[in-house]
Amino acid sequence: ERNNHKIEVGDKIPMTTILHNNYLRLIYTFWAKIYDKYIEQKFSFDRDKVISLLNVKRKDKILELGVGTGLNLPRYPSGCFVSGIDFSESMLLQAREKKSAASVQLLKADARKLPFPDNYFDKVLTTYVIRVSPEPRTVLQEAARVTKSGGWLAIVDRFKTEKPASLLSRLKLWLSGAGKDYLLSDLVRNTPWQILKLESIGIWESSQLVLLEKKKESNFKK
Repeated sequence: ERNNHKIEVGDKIPMTTILHNNYLRLIYTFWAKIYDKYIEQKFSFDRDKVISLLNVKRKDKILELGVGTGLNLPRYPSGCFVSGIDFSESMLLQAREKKSAASVQLLKADARKLPFPDNYFDKVLTTYVIRVSPEPRTVLQEAARVTKSGGWLAIVDRFKTEKPASLLSRLKLWLSGAGKDYLLSDLVRNTPWQILKLESIGIWESSQLVLLEKKKESNFKK
C-alpha cells in the first residue's frame, strides 16, 4: 500500500542523500532559532497574496510542504484543514507556537514519501522548499499523487535564469542551506502538473510565484 511511506530496513539510500539530509538538519536546527526574526528578512514575500491565490474554500484540505516555523499558518482562513509537514523537528517546534484560524496538524515527514493517501488534498503550497530538496522532481510527483485531479500547487521559489550562476555563487547557496536554482520547465516536464500562472514575487532576486494545476486527464502511476 502507498499509504505507508516509512523507509524500511534494507532499503538502499544513497550516501550523498544521507549526507545532504544530515547537513540540512544541522542547518535548520540553527535556523529555527533565528528564522522568524532574521532569515525571513532575506526571503520576505507577500504571504497573504500567495494564500489568496490558492482561493481556499471551506472544508478544503491543504498540504503545506516544508511548513518550517509556520509563518504561513496565521494566513489560512477558517474552515479549512491544513496539514503541514517538515523534516526538521526544530522547525516544527516553532511552528506549533503559531496560531491559525484553520484546523492545523503538523507532522515530521519527508516530502519525497508523503504519509497521505492518493488524491487527498485540494491544494498544496510550498515556499523555498523545491530548491533545497535533493530530489525536487520526486517531491513534485509525490505532491501530484496526494492532490485531487484539477487541484492546485502554489510554489514560491527562486528558479534558474538564462544567465548561469558562477560556481562560487552556487557553492555559497549550498553551504548556507539555500539550495540550488532549477529550471522550472525541466522540473514540471513529464509530470501531472501544468503551469497556470507565473509572476515575480518577494525581495530575493529571481524569486517567482508559480501556480500549477494537476491535469484532470492525468492518471498518476504508482
